[in-house]
Amino acid sequence: MKSRFNGGLRHVAAACALVLLAACGGGGGGGGGTPPPPPAPVIPDPVVHPSASATQLYAGEYVQFTAGDLQSGVSWRWEFSDGTTAEGLSVERRLAQTGNFTATAVAQNSAGVTVRASTSVQVEAAPAPVARASGTTLQPGCSGLHCAVAADGRYAGSGVGVWRLRNDGATSQLIDVDIGNVQAGQAVTLVFSNGESKDAAELPKSGSALLASLGAAPSARIQAGQEPQGAAGEVAQDAQHARMLGQLRQQWQDDLRDEQRRPQAPRAAEPLRRALAAADVGSKRVWNDLYDDETKPVPFTATVLSTCSTGTNRRLVFWVDQELTTARTVEAAQVEPLKRSFCGDQGGFARVIALMGDVWGGTEVARRSWLIQESAAQPQDVNIVVTNHMGADSASLAGYFYGLNNSYRWRGARYANSNEALAFFMSGTGLASNPSYYASTLVHELTHMVNYHQRTIQRNVLHDVWLEESSAMAIEDLLAETITPGVNKIINLRLPSYLRSGGITSMIDWLDSAGSTDYGAGGSLAAFLNRRYGSGWIKQLVSECGDDSYSCLDMLLKRAGSAGLADEWERLGSSLFGGMPQRHAPWGYGFPQVQWDGFWLMGTDTAQLAGSRKLAPVNGLTRFGSTSHSYLDDVVPAGATRYVRRGVRVPAGTVLTVVVR
Repeated sequence: MKSRFNGGLRHVAAACALVLLAACGGGGGGGGGTPPPPPAPVIPDPVVHPSASATQLYAGEYVQFTAGDLQSGVSWRWEFSDGTTAEGLSVERRLAQTGNFTATAVAQNSAGVTVRASTSVQVEAAPAPVARASGTTLQPGCSGLHCAVAADGRYAGSGVGVWRLRNDGATSQLIDVDIGNVQAGQAVTLVFSNGESKDAAELPKSGSALLASLGAAPSARIQAGQEPQGAAGEVAQDAQHARMLGQLRQQWQDDLRDEQRRPQAPRAAEPLRRALAAADVGSKRVWNDLYDDETKPVPFTATVLSTCSTGTNRRLVFWVDQELTTARTVEAAQVEPLKRSFCGDQGGFARVIALMGDVWGGTEVARRSWLIQESAAQPQDVNIVVTNHMGADSASLAGYFYGLNNSYRWRGARYANSNEALAFFMSGTGLASNPSYYASTLVHELTHMVNYHQRTIQRNVLHDVWLEESSAMAIEDLLAETITPGVNKIINLRLPSYLRSGGITSMIDWLDSAGSTDYGAGGSLAAFLNRRYGSGWIKQLVSECGDDSYSCLDMLLKRAGSAGLADEWERLGSSLFGGMPQRHAPWGYGFPQVQWDGFWLMGTDTAQLAGSRKLAPVNGLTRFGSTSHSYLDDVVPAGATRYVRRGVRVPAGTVLTVVVR
């Protein structure tokens, strides 16, 4: 208040001085002198009204502080009760400690007038999980600070409310949905989730509304067949990549079989060639593309454009097809983003290895003489081969890893064209046009390389395709801020893809067709689990799981405190199709911005993405497959204060969640 008063005195004094000067005729001259200058403009004092996105929140959550409205010529800074500061009209902070936290906004105008005001938030410990028992009626599906379910079971009046029913019985249940204290026009979504490892015996049905309310605002929904620009290319790339997984599975089966058969090198074989440490900048070699058929290689010559260290003894070597360098499609400038992302002891490669284990070596490799060998003093390089020779349809393929190249050629007829190297193949034209996408793709393929070594070679374990791909997308998500700051392929592409699909897919029945939406489903699940549990579940997938992928992940989640994979699948579906804010969603739902184990994970507001969903797919189902979702978008009708829907069918083994926002 003192600063405002003093500032006002300065402006008044200046105005009085100008009046006196004019009354005296400017100091002489009989009134014919130069007229006085106009008075200086009055600079208003800053107005500060600080607020927070929530007054109560849980430890670890992010909160946004806003100082007020934008004002010309005013600079803003913040002083926090933990001793830190920040600049800007609005700032975001992660509050890790419980207790009261005060944020003071400090505004200063061009006249030097400073105004301060404060706001406080209360930070509480994370809540105990809400009981999620099965039953025959809807029960509150959330609890705590951000849950808009009142103590009597009605909607609390604002925010997001979640109600839930899990049918653990042997037959379908018909239930009535009846939620009070809602307002006309509010969005309501009924989400059906089958998180089991088998199809539902019956189909879910939406029942009938008490008043005609179904199908609100159909123009805000993308109809079947409509896709945003670029989506078709993503689907084509996914289909091509999924086909390579079939070849990888054959490779894994070969490895398991040869562990028993143990092939021997021919006595007259040439000295064993090793792709070791001979690749300096400017070196050339012929690589074989084996994507279409390993018995019909497509050879091409590539040159080493660059190399770098990884924080271990292993190098990364960047090869570029000579056709691309001659055409100047890929030069050092296009390789540089990959180097920045992956090289060094804090780069993407080092972080993946620290999380999951090395890409090669150890006793299990050494005792299999048919695999390419290395020593601690001379490890294999990891080769990133940039080319457009990746199968007949290389335009639709972003990149691939093929474990066949990790074997010597003498191993058998299938291996006669092996590159005898640890290698990834990546699209040159794709890299040149979208380096962020391809840096993320390289993380994905690196995960496959680690999985091949750590699971198949070291432990003789095969995972189903859905878990193999979901784990690779989980690593893309975890490392996004390391390799492509501000861009997250899983949040930016995979989540919207699954929303567009309408959820009518069975993730564990992974398809490699061009119309498959499984990558959207698997990527969404991976991102959801990362924000719930951090990186621990990924580590344990590598080290502890057997061949039963569903049971494995279910067990790991229960060990982490979850009710299991089916429960997480319901939370995922409600978070995506029900729509949740990025900040302050009910505990256990949504895609918040989080920090875990040294990883920073981007958040997203799925309520704002609601326009990309298909219309009410639940009533058009012909199958409610294992690990699938469906939903009904609805709205509270005019004049209503209750949301009522009669005869909603919940199949055995599935969950109905009602989200009101």
